[in-house]
Amino acid sequence: MAEPTGIFIDVEIDETDLKRLLNQKFERPKFGNKLGYYFSELLYRSYVDESDSVFIFNYDKKSKSCFIAFLVNHFSDTDVSLFPKILEMISSLKKRNSSNYAIVASTFPDLFNAYLLNPNQVKEQSPDSFPKDVVEQIMNKFYSFSQDQCFLNPQVALNKRNYFYKNFKNYFKKYLAFVEEAEKPKKIAKATKENPYFLFDDLYAYNNAVFYRTRDKIFREIPEADPFSLREIGLQLIADKNYVFIKRIAPDSPCPNNTNFLKLIWEYQIIKDIDGKSMKPLKYKYETTYWKDKCAIYYGRESGGVELIKVSQADRESFEELNFGFGKDKNHVYFCEKVIPINAKHFNINKHGFIYDEQNIFHYQHQIPLDAKTFKVVKYESEQNPFMGTFVLEDKSGRYTYNRTWKDEIIKLITAYKQH
Repeated sequence: MAEPTGIFIDVEIDETDLKRLLNQKFERPKFGNKLGYYFSELLYRSYVDESDSVFIFNYDKKSKSCFIAFLVNHFSDTDVSLFPKILEMISSLKKRNSSNYAIVASTFPDLFNAYLLNPNQVKEQSPDSFPKDVVEQIMNKFYSFSQDQCFLNPQVALNKRNYFYKNFKNYFKKYLAFVEEAEKPKKIAKATKENPYFLFDDLYAYNNAVFYRTRDKIFREIPEADPFSLREIGLQLIADKNYVFIKRIAPDSPCPNNTNFLKLIWEYQIIKDIDGKSMKPLKYKYETTYWKDKCAIYYGRESGGVELIKVSQADRESFEELNFGFGKDKNHVYFCEKVIPINAKHFNINKHGFIYDEQNIFHYQHQIPLDAKTFKVVKYESEQNPFMGTFVLEDKSGRYTYNRTWKDEIIKLITAYKQH
């Protein structure tokens, strides 16, 4: 078996069952314990060393056929030792009314093993009696993914439409993230100022320290930041195993009150009395309003870009973030860091940002002096921004216009309510 050798599988399967196949438990992967991650390991071999192997996982939605190929330049029996088990999984999920095939072969006419895949049955076939046209058909399909018998760089192929099955690519992205995290300590240890290790955003590591790179490409160290555990937890917020850091205008920045953003110099400062290891956003890091660590809940004023404020009355265990800057726990409802008089167990919040119970109504920071039991939004004058424009509101006494930006008078009467 001196020639490049591999296993090639051509099977008819519904997409729902193909997703189930990738999700099957499989103990071999170093990450994930699913068949999708084992296939990701095979692709990764060619991802880091193109000369070593070729891996293809393709699905044609029209014909409902899946083609899997793993070609190895330096072949050993261990490369395909797990495939009998994989073939059994495929046979249990493939289309019931079809017979399909798998072969172990070189890219030349030599055939070493052949399998007939029936529903819930894998039958090994004699290579001598196996249909030559099936071998030719499978190999032609394999070479259809190449250009002049040269296969695409995996990084290029992953961005090519209809090359790798989309759901499998999602597995591979997660696998790459695992590999990157596993290799991170080694890469950081080797990093230098001339060749720093990129962490994220404008942050780099070398000499086992973390640096913020300015727009002028000058590295400013972030004292006490740990490069191995550093992560982004929000807009202008980062954390490591010890501390939470916030991005602020540096004291030595020219014209710190200058509105020209490009001329400002920034730095990261430690926020005291917050645990970095346990600190996390309650929602997606760029959309969250609240964070929590092992001790407390924090409200991020201006999306975390200015300061974090401890929500002193919040119950950490039961606290959850709502929309529009509201939060709740088992005892209270909050707007930003302040308790508002809304019943935490019985309230409504609508798509325009009005929160109300049987007694009170709030729209962001404003309490709306209407009857809560009969309150409703009748009309909104701008559908382009469903939170900030002028509303027509109604309760049992009449109709009113209201705009959050009005300062002198929150509610203006339109028409008096008429009793019928």
